[in-house]
Amino acid sequence: DSSVVSASRSAWVTGPRSINSTFNRFTISGTDLGISWDNGSGQTLMAFGDTFGDCNVVGQEWRHNTLMRTRDTKFDDGVSVPPGIPGDVQ
Repeated sequence: DSSVVSASRSAWVTGPRSINSTFNRFTISGTDLGISWDNGSGQTLMAFGDTFGDCNVVGQEWRHNTLMRTRDTKFDDGVSVPPGIPGDVQ
């Protein structure tokens, strides 16, 4: 596509080096492929494939796919993910 000028990595989204501290907050040490999209309600949703937890604890290494969302609109400094709230569908 000729409209794409350039791309660059700005920050880790998941893992111990991420700006979101996903290991400390959600015990997510890393993820596979991530796809993001605008949900039309002012949020960006991010779906991740294979998600890994605490690889030092037996049975906590691999998890199912995960979904994160954010209202962050400035991605050049990384994508901020707010705390997860069980049952919050908004």
